[in-house]
Amino acid sequence: GVADEEVLTAALWHDALEDSRLTRAFLEFQFGPNLAGIVDRLSKSNVWVTRYCKAKGAADHLESGLEQSPQAAVIKIADRLHNVITIHGFAPTKQAVYLRETEQFLLPLFRRWLNDERLRPYRQSMQRLIERLEAEIVKQRTQECL
Repeated sequence: GVADEEVLTAALWHDALEDSRLTRAFLEFQFGPNLAGIVDRLSKSNVWVTRYCKAKGAADHLESGLEQSPQAAVIKIADRLHNVITIHGFAPTKQAVYLRETEQFLLPLFRRWLNDERLRPYRQSMQRLIERLEAEIVKQRTQECL
């Protein structure tokens, strides 16, 4: 549901800063400061050690920058949906932790974002992604029980 070229480009590069040696300066040079800012908002800090702290730190970083990069919110939700859909690539223990983290921590945050006026242009897309994410979690939980 998103046709904005900058959002789609940022979505393609969303893990570049944390999974490679690329820098924000490189992204700024290639795509401009706005896209680099979106990708930066989606990048986790290497400071935190535990999964919870990494997730909490990343969410806080993202939320604090919604004013400058509201597009990052819709990308974050879509990325989490993709990761839940492809969760079978994770070890079984990581799958359980990932689903629990999504349900307990991220879904409430994503739902709260639906009421954030800064995200109004993305509300419809976000709502659809959240609904798909919730359905996918139910599907994964059902498969766990089989």
